[in-house]
Amino acid sequence: RSGGWLAAGLTAAMFWASFPPLDFSVLGWVCLVPLVLLVRLRQTPRGMYMAVTVAGSVAMLGCLHWMPLGDTWMIPAWLALSLYAACYFSLFVAMSRVAVHRLGVPLSLGVPVVWVGLEYARGHVMTGFGWFFLAHTQYRWIELIQVSDLVGAYGVSFIVAMVAAVLAGCVPEAGLRRLGLVTPASEPPGDSPKRR
Repeated sequence: RSGGWLAAGLTAAMFWASFPPLDFSVLGWVCLVPLVLLVRLRQTPRGMYMAVTVAGSVAMLGCLHWMPLGDTWMIPAWLALSLYAACYFSLFVAMSRVAVHRLGVPLSLGVPVVWVGLEYARGHVMTGFGWFFLAHTQYRWIELIQVSDLVGAYGVSFIVAMVAAVLAGCVPEAGLRRLGLVTPASEPPGDSPKRR
């Protein structure tokens, strides 16, 4: 289905645009919404993880666009680092789906916990890659990021991811159908926005 590719592409475009050079920090609040819609689905659309990985790679290629400028020998490192960072997008969807559908964790709690856990892992695994966290999109919002005194960048990322999860939870089933994410046959019974 094309819905998975559309959702992954929207997340990738908004994620990239929320960082410099465009620096539209408000997109940081909504960039995860399309991915969280994929988490919400009971059935996994065909090719969803491939779509998320490809779109995440494109987003990270854009974010790291400056890497090969100094030397063409940096192109393999640029491609490898982008693919590595993109794997965290797929892990996010997979782990959030497990938390929500198998463990019964509410979407608004499971999504930010998984996102921040993966940011922490990315910041420490193999010497760490602590760039392009959701919190970094909010560096100009001085009033908001005061909370980082107590909880660091991970706390700010948690808040931003939680807002995205809440927004995604408010999207009605009709909106998911319009995006091509569900068909009437695959809709879960009794899963209304009021219940969520």
